[in-house]
Amino acid sequence: ADSNFLWSVETPTNTVYLLGSIHILSEADYPLAAPIQAAFEEAENVVFEVDLNALDPQEMLTLVSEKAAPDSEAERLQTALTPELYALAEEAAAGVNLPLSFFDDTEPWFFSLNIVVLKLMQLGFSGDYGVDKYLLTQAAEAGKDIIALETLAEQLDIFDTLSIETQQTFVEQTLTELDTLESSFNDMRVAWHEGDVAAMEA
Repeated sequence: ADSNFLWSVETPTNTVYLLGSIHILSEADYPLAAPIQAAFEEAENVVFEVDLNALDPQEMLTLVSEKAAPDSEAERLQTALTPELYALAEEAAAGVNLPLSFFDDTEPWFFSLNIVVLKLMQLGFSGDYGVDKYLLTQAAEAGKDIIALETLAEQLDIFDTLSIETQQTFVEQTLTELDTLESSFNDMRVAWHEGDVAAMEA
């Protein structure tokens, strides 16, 4: 039988669906599996991590810029990374046609998040095709009640409060895995589409 990353919790008075999602996909990943779409159609309320539609684009840009800005010289990307790691970061940035100087006045975590997204975009994926974005647009068009569990500020704070040492490790791990990102991400996509929990956990 077909399976997917959709679970349901039923009581005598209500049914709650829980959907595991991927934030970046491609047009080829749609339409969603029929049980997922059916659960969405049945739902009165739709709960997301963050309601991105509730944020003004300029306010979002300002917030991200504030969180990514170093609080001290020690947190600046070039200062925080060893020369060797900075050279690898330069190479990775060049690989997505972006000079590393773009990240000069940001903290290392911001580079790590963006280099992965930029690499995935280069491979043909986009946040516009993320499952949450897709369903959020549908929920708004259908007039469903939209509930957010977190704010964007809360999510960014998780990264912004990382120690310099942890951010260094984050960058190093990101750069180490960048060459295998295409295969590992495609493995994850296949696992998600097939509802293969063991493969996803691995």
